[in-house]
Amino acid sequence: MKQRVITAVVALIIFIPILISGGIFIDIAAAVLALVALSEVFIMRKRIIVSPDAMVAGLAVLSLALPRERLTGCQMVFHNLICSIYSSQSY
Repeated sequence: MKQRVITAVVALIIFIPILISGGIFIDIAAAVLALVALSEVFIMRKRIIVSPDAMVAGLAVLSLALPRERLTGCQMVFHNLICSIYSSQSY
């Protein structure tokens, strides 16, 4: 229990200034958290994190996590491709 409280305090010390400052800092924090979550999925499925499929998945996650105005180059291509696939599906 003590370790959880210490971890929560450290997380608050890190994330409260990010929330207060806003803007690009929140975008960067979201991208980092999305990449950490993706690496956890690769670890959970016992896959190699440094591999071509992980790199493609990382670019796709970044293209979804970052706002459109922050994307340039190949990330924009992934974003447009993923959004077009998602919008063409009917549920």
